[in-house]
Amino acid sequence: MLINNRYHETIRNINIAPIDTVVDYERWNNLFDNPIFINSNLQIIENTLGNEFNRLDIIELYRRVDIPAETKFIAAMIWGYSAPAGVRPDTRGPWKVSQMFGNGQPENGQAAIDVIRAVQINTEEEIITSYNNLKKN
Repeated sequence: MLINNRYHETIRNINIAPIDTVVDYERWNNLFDNPIFINSNLQIIENTLGNEFNRLDIIELYRRVDIPAETKFIAAMIWGYSAPAGVRPDTRGPWKVSQMFGNGQPENGQAAIDVIRAVQINTEEEIITSYNNLKKN
């Protein structure tokens, strides 16, 4: 479904970043049996975004060409499964990401990395295809 052009300006003006989420990186790291893969990604995310970030920070992260796609994806998952200060975070996020990436074993998680790196969003068809490929893996 394409969004009518007349709504684009309204959509661009929506404040998408009103609340910072607080990230417990240790909780994310602890669910991986072999933390080498997740450690390197978490370090990049923490160094880039810090312990609190919001949607706008994620969007800015995605604009960077010097950060791997899988790191950006993990950052988005962290943001989505974390919570504002004082609110209990969703505990499924770290487990889901650990399963997706072969529980920290880079050789087991390569399929997920390959699918994430292949995501294309230039057309509606590419978005649908990429989404379906992500769902399969």
